[in-house]
Amino acid sequence: MTDTEHLIAIQTRLERIERLLKKEHEDDIYMTIAEASHFTRFSVTTLRRCVDSGELAYTRKGGLGNGKLIFKKSSLTEWLGK
Repeated sequence: MTDTEHLIAIQTRLERIERLLKKEHEDDIYMTIAEASHFTRFSVTTLRRCVDSGELAYTRKGGLGNGKLIFKKSSLTEWLGK
């Protein structure tokens, strides 16, 4: 391989790594219930029912037991795939 070919191969690998890292970061985004509703196209009421039934993973932001519901994007994507 020539030096130019090596540089092109390195650039291609670097771009692929950057895409993977960006995708990984996007999956770690947390959403409010309103944002999750928009993302999933399910109503807020439906999402709350799924939370109450234990079907949908969530976290609470704020006080103990009375904080706002937040959802990890990757968990929502996984849930949608079921």
